[in-house]
Amino acid sequence: MGAETMAKGVTAKLADVDVQRKEGEARRQVEVQRFDAMAAEIAKQKTPVDADLAARRTAATQAQRAVDEAKQRIARIIATQKALDEAGKRPPAPGAPAQDAAQKAAAAGAQREALAREKDEVERGLGPMNETAANIAADVERLRVQSQELQTQIDRVAAQHRQALGEIDQALAATRRAADTTRAEGRTVAGQQETHFAELGARLLASGIDAPPLADAVAAVRATDETRRTITAQIDSLVAESKAMPRGTMPKFYGMAAIAVIVIVLLAGGRRGVVPEYTPSVPLARDPVRGRVVPDKPTTIELVGVAVVTSEADYAGPYEVTVSATTSGETADAFRHTARIYSPGPRLPYEVRINTGNVLPGRSLVVRLMIPRSFVSAQPRDYEIRALAQIFEDGDEDILDSFELMDGALDPDNKWIEVKLGRDEFTNRRDKTKTFEAVVTLASIRTKPPGRARSQRPGMNASVSVAAVVLDWIKDILENKPPCERKPCDLSSPLTPLKPPTSHFNPGKKHMGTDYPVEGPHTGSSVHQAVSPIASGIVIAVDWDQRDLAEPDPRSGLKIKGWGRYVLIEHCDGTMSVYAHLVKESTDHLKLGQRVSTTDIIGLSDNSGGSKGPHLHVEYYTPGKKKKTYVDPDWCLVHLR
Repeated sequence: MGAETMAKGVTAKLADVDVQRKEGEARRQVEVQRFDAMAAEIAKQKTPVDADLAARRTAATQAQRAVDEAKQRIARIIATQKALDEAGKRPPAPGAPAQDAAQKAAAAGAQREALAREKDEVERGLGPMNETAANIAADVERLRVQSQELQTQIDRVAAQHRQALGEIDQALAATRRAADTTRAEGRTVAGQQETHFAELGARLLASGIDAPPLADAVAAVRATDETRRTITAQIDSLVAESKAMPRGTMPKFYGMAAIAVIVIVLLAGGRRGVVPEYTPSVPLARDPVRGRVVPDKPTTIELVGVAVVTSEADYAGPYEVTVSATTSGETADAFRHTARIYSPGPRLPYEVRINTGNVLPGRSLVVRLMIPRSFVSAQPRDYEIRALAQIFEDGDEDILDSFELMDGALDPDNKWIEVKLGRDEFTNRRDKTKTFEAVVTLASIRTKPPGRARSQRPGMNASVSVAAVVLDWIKDILENKPPCERKPCDLSSPLTPLKPPTSHFNPGKKHMGTDYPVEGPHTGSSVHQAVSPIASGIVIAVDWDQRDLAEPDPRSGLKIKGWGRYVLIEHCDGTMSVYAHLVKESTDHLKLGQRVSTTDIIGLSDNSGGSKGPHLHVEYYTPGKKKKTYVDPDWCLVHLR
């Protein structure tokens, strides 16, 4: 059996396993819905019973209180009668007139008769009271039994639900194990395929094709896009003709296709490989400028050739504003990690800092960032110049300090970009001076997704990148792979089970990610749960982002910030996803440019970086010129819970 046939067999197995996984997840969802419906129906019956039970218990308390009051009244009457009887037995005082004694005796007799009538009246009412109390007590007992029976039904349904979910989860675990086994087979087959393609390369060299003609072809293709399109059309024609080729002629076809693809990749590799750094043609002036904001009038502060800061009349004034251009290594490190999701191209080799001292601005500051002409000419194709601000986020689950895209107005002549910096862009948590500061810079941001995600290889050696792309493209041609057809919201769960987020996606609060709780084996303060991509794609970065805080966080005591161990994946439609706070060693199996699917495990959840507790931080980004380029992945995943 050939490597290609074996690869197709592994692909078919993985497809079957994926179908089983989806069927299992669908059964789980149906079971959850079934339980919710049954529990809701029983609760619908139980709610009025519980309401009646509460009402009857209140009535029983009131009835018993009335009975007790009647009994206490009878006891008081009897005590009064007894006191009158004892008073009547005492002899009259010596010398008292006989008429007074007779009057007292008559009054006592009248009082006894009144007490006797009152006692008879209370005793007659006591009987119905006792009967009413007994009836209410019987109602209470009946309703209590009925409520208990309904609660027993709920408990029984819940137990059945847990058992069913346990069986489904066991089946899903077996499916995941089958997927792991199949992927291991796939890696073996992939190794055989690599050997196969290496043999093809040897045949290509043995066929007598030398370097100068190939170099001439590369130069010709670079000279014109029309030539590149022509060669692409030739590849398509070769693919069509290969189906009718007689047996034994395929090696020749492989060699022809490989040459054509290498030419095209060499043409595109310079543009789509590692983006070169931008070097300004004029030295940057670094002396900061200062201005004073007062409450009654606007203020303009200009750092010539770099930025112009304008403030409105600010009720938080007066305060001093310092504008400077710096080349901080720490800021560059933060940009390298957190701006990766935007596939950035050249970036200004400096950042602009706006420091307002001990005062947090009450109104937005308008910042006009000047664009060097040499920076405009250095823009790659399908990129545009955008402003990014470093946002300090002290959220519920993590402490981050990330570069985020800003909505800005671009001058038609590409001379400047104007952005507004509000209170969210300022922080006093970056250094020990505890002064408020905003950091902004300009960079080239990709606005158009690439044709195929695998064509991006940030950080890879250029020759390795070209070779990897050549092999990918040749395989796609030979295997007739279809183009990317996934929809942006066609996502899979990164965790199983997936619980509701503990900290939601909230761009208004500059929280561009979604934090999910995790469950699994505990190691100290960590909880390790397997993490999978939300969509298939290639690994763009596996890195470690842990930067120092100037002062410990007042709530968690942490002195670090950042994503910790994170993985960045680019999907076939150009969208990006980030998975942060992973176990550092759990991603050792990943390689740059590696293809991963939704059934792969890319790492284990952890508490790394600026994480306040074990959780998974997920970000999902869609490149494009529209403002709302971030997407809340939980909207696409809520049906999986």
